[in-house]
Formats: sequence, structure tokens, C-alpha cells
Amino acid sequence: MEANNNVVLMVANTAWSLFKFRRGLIKHLIGSGYEIILLAPADEYVPRLEQIGAKFVSLEHLVAKGINPFKDVFLIRELVSHYRSIRPGLIFHYTIKPNVYGSIAARIAGIPSVSVITGLGYTFINNDLVSKIGRMVYKFALRYTDEAWFLNSDDMEVFLSRNIIPRGKARLLSTGEGIDAEEEFNPTNYTVDKWQGLNFNFIGRLLFDKGVEEYIQAAREVKATHPDVHFHLLGYINVNNPSAIGEDTVKGWVKEGLVTYHGSVDDVKPFILSSSCVVLPSYREGMSTILMESAALGLPIITTNIPGCRELVEDKVTGFLCEAKDAKGLAMQMDHFINMSDADRGQMGRLGRIKIERQFGLKKVFEIYSQIITRYVKAFR
Repeated sequence: MEANNNVVLMVANTAWSLFKFRRGLIKHLIGSGYEIILLAPADEYVPRLEQIGAKFVSLEHLVAKGINPFKDVFLIRELVSHYRSIRPGLIFHYTIKPNVYGSIAARIAGIPSVSVITGLGYTFINNDLVSKIGRMVYKFALRYTDEAWFLNSDDMEVFLSRNIIPRGKARLLSTGEGIDAEEEFNPTNYTVDKWQGLNFNFIGRLLFDKGVEEYIQAAREVKATHPDVHFHLLGYINVNNPSAIGEDTVKGWVKEGLVTYHGSVDDVKPFILSSSCVVLPSYREGMSTILMESAALGLPIITTNIPGCRELVEDKVTGFLCEAKDAKGLAMQMDHFINMSDADRGQMGRLGRIKIERQFGLKKVFEIYSQIITRYVKAFR
């Protein structure tokens, strides 16, 4: 059976992640004449994806939590069935399970695929039994992918040094997922009132791996000498993640008067623009989207000197860097920011936006995807 060369599949563990991180790419590819079909467990973001012109197929056997080869064999069978019936020109896999089982299914179906490693996450940060099994499964499965894309060079080197992927299959996507700095994340397109007083804002999933605990510890230290400085917390409490921070813990921080918790929202732009500075003390990222968004909107950022974060800030120029898991170091950088003049803070934000525009714009991402799709589609005819 011949391939449908104008059809491209994207497979992820949530429809939300496809909308949040790839809607610009999806719209661009549709505008370029490709039919984009998305595979993921259905959620409330499916209508939004369909609204921009993508087709959606629900995956019934993809459960994001845990890796169980005995149960996940049903996911492989489901993917093979879809791949054979759709017969796309190329498949892109995102997140762990699609990367692992999707690569196997694509090889069984005889369709080229690309695994996009969006970050190493719990499986590589930790060294417990579950993480070790996860790395072994990754190594087995990625022999079947045609290419593996990485969002930063450190993550790529981890896979190469552990022989998880051959060097010939590895590719660095140094732009990360990219960002629409011209329109959606252009601060001149919005009018938002700043929150009263100087404030810091953490925006992200509430996980220990994201450095939330260090953020709170730093807030406690800073407020001891600057009680008028405010701290905000915005993000989803993901109880299924082994690194999740519980709701009762967050309520305790709020009761202590350390932070204002805003819950989880679809559109973070008003919350970024209301802030003085966005903080992400993460332990590991692929390429942090929230830092790209914040810098593109003209906000200074404070983050950790780790892969996927340090690439997005020029220390003491567009923001500040501290070491991961170092609450005192984070508090010290916050203190430096507090002691800056308004003019210097404004200049820091402006320079950060210029950096994002030049290095992480969506146009570069579009070019890379278009080149790869064209190459594989021609080879697959």
C-alpha cells in the first residue's frame, strides 16, 4: 500500500501538549498543504486542535503514568492499527511512551518516524528501579526510530554517552519548540496592569523537579528582609507524577503567607505580564517554554544553570542564573534583582526579548520540520 505523502502524524501523551507546544507548527504545516492527524488520549483541547484544521484520533490505551510492557503491548497494537490504516508519509513522536512504543509500531508498519525528546524528566533525573527500567526500554525502542531530535546538547550527549541512540540518528533542535515572538508573545499587543509592588512569579507544573520547593524556601528567606515583596505560584498539581507536590502542601504555603496561588490557567500571558520577574529553578528541562514565553514578553527571568534553562538567559544581562537545588543561591539572585533600578530591570527585559527573537523564533522551527518532512516523504515514495 502506498503512503499518503501529504499526511503527517503527530503522537503525544496529551492533546493539551500538542495544543500548548505545537499549535503554531500544526497551523504552519496545514497552511503548507499537509494534512495533519494528531493521536493522543482525548481531553478538552481536542476541539481547539480541530478548530485550527487538524484531524484528531483518540488513543484508548495510552496511559501516561508508568511503563508496563505487558499492558503497553495493547498500545503498540493500537498504534500499528492506526499507522497501517492512515499510512502517513512521516510520524513525529513526542513524550516518553509515544517515543518508545510509537517507534516500535512505526517500524512494524513500515513508516519512517522521528522521536522528539522534549526533556529527560523523572526517568533520567532519578536512579530508582522504575527509572532504570525506563532507560532500558528507551534504549531498546529507539533503535527503531529513524531520527531522534533533542532540544539541547546536554540531553543529546546523555543519550549518546549511554549508547541509547547512535550518533548518526541524533539531531539537535537548538531552537527548542520555538515561540511566536512576532504575534502571540509580543508585549506590544497587550495592555495588562502590573501587580502592585515588586513580585516574583513561578509558572509551571507543581513538581519538586521544577524547583518549587527551592522557590518557596527562597521566598521565605527574601521576605524576612523584604516583607513588601510578593511571590506568586501558578500551575497544575499533577498528582500522577512521582515528583508531584500535594495540594495540602500548597495550601500550607498560602496559609503561611509565602505565596499567592492562582491555580492552573489556559492562558499564562496575563500572569507573565503582571509580574516583575518570572522564576523557574528547575532541575532539568528540554528547552523551557515558560522561560521563552516570559523573555519574549519582555520579562527578566531567574533560572538554574542547567540544560534547557541556561540557553535562554544571559547571566546578569537578560536575567540571573543560580545552581539547581540551591535555595540560598536563588534567594541571593532575587535580592540582586530587588536592588536593581526600574530602568535596569526594564533594560534587562528588553534585551531578553531580543535574544528570544533572534535565536528561538518559530520560523527556524518551520524550516527544520519542512526540510525533514520533504526528505522522508521523497524517500518513502
